[in-house]
Amino acid sequence: MWRPRTYGEALAAIGALEEASDLDFKRDLAANPKDLAKDAAAMSIDGGVILIGMDEVNGLATQATPIPLKGAAERLSQIISSRVRPPLHFELEALTKTRGDSNGLLVLEVPPSPWAPHMVENRFPARAETTTRYLEEPELERLYDRRRSMLHLADERDPMDEFTWPPDAGNSSYRGIGRMRLQILPLNEARHPAAPWLSRPLAESVRAAAGELVPVQIDVHLQPNTFDWLVNWTPLGSTGWKAGYVAEDVERLKDNVFVAAALRYSSGFSFVTTRPLLTESGIGFCAFEHQWASELMGQLAFAGHFFSKTATAGILRCGVRIEGLDGSVSFHASRGRTAHDNMPKVADTEYAATGLFRSWDLATSPGPAAKELLDPFFASFIAENYDVVGRLKVGGA
Repeated sequence: MWRPRTYGEALAAIGALEEASDLDFKRDLAANPKDLAKDAAAMSIDGGVILIGMDEVNGLATQATPIPLKGAAERLSQIISSRVRPPLHFELEALTKTRGDSNGLLVLEVPPSPWAPHMVENRFPARAETTTRYLEEPELERLYDRRRSMLHLADERDPMDEFTWPPDAGNSSYRGIGRMRLQILPLNEARHPAAPWLSRPLAESVRAAAGELVPVQIDVHLQPNTFDWLVNWTPLGSTGWKAGYVAEDVERLKDNVFVAAALRYSSGFSFVTTRPLLTESGIGFCAFEHQWASELMGQLAFAGHFFSKTATAGILRCGVRIEGLDGSVSFHASRGRTAHDNMPKVADTEYAATGLFRSWDLATSPGPAAKELLDPFFASFIAENYDVVGRLKVGGA
């Protein structure tokens, strides 16, 4: 599938490339918004690219007609997001002749979607050579079978089977030390466009996630330690990249919150978070549930930003495990000060949950995913009417 990465690559299509089932040229954004949404949905079955700002005659690219870029990506994104169901993952990139130009070309890439077919106004579009048509019943049945098969395979795949312990993050467990492990894998095989040179994209994803969450979705006083630890990403040999630190020394574990992460090129992210559980009085252990939720949201948002730049990583499978909290009382009940026998306690020695989420949803609003992954755990020791994740933006527990 052809996709221009530079303005020069796009110009090279003039007189050389014709529209095809996976390529469409459009002069501007003035076309019927419904048609733009329909074309994007049609591309979702096998993947494709729409190049906006390119004239064509009988399907052959003839000349560039740069469009005003200010607000163009936002407008196109809103057109597609408001009309296509289920929500469609896509990637937008503006190409300009020189840096800072206000006019340029807009590239819309739609990867093959595991959720295809996608609907626009109660009909299911598909590409037919250089045009767009609507699917018939047998084709819909085939695509629904493909969707069910893919999701069934995802359900059978335990993300934690591919968990990679970050270097120096030993897997020993200690009483009074809680640990959360998170594994995030793209549903489809994915490779970041900058790989293997990922230092800048990783750092940018951390900054973007922090900006999205704090203080808009998470109170500034509950900012995840994740953003403090995952700042200096370094290569992990030929395996991928690593950042952060988790101590092996139990004395250090008792006094600090640690976060470490590893990225494997062949799979995805593995996160380890530890924190001490001892109450202020030294009597009993506290679950500090709001802080686990905060760290999880930070890690989900970070991975969402990173994978949203990868066209084939639109759907992410996330698995979380929380260990070592058994016998701890909730922060909501104890305020972290002291634990009493009449307080509800965590019964799970190891809690596990998985879920499928869109990378863009994790990047922009990880709260719903965090609730889906953690609420069954919280329900075992926290009152039903108390929303741990929801309280993060109004001061925690």
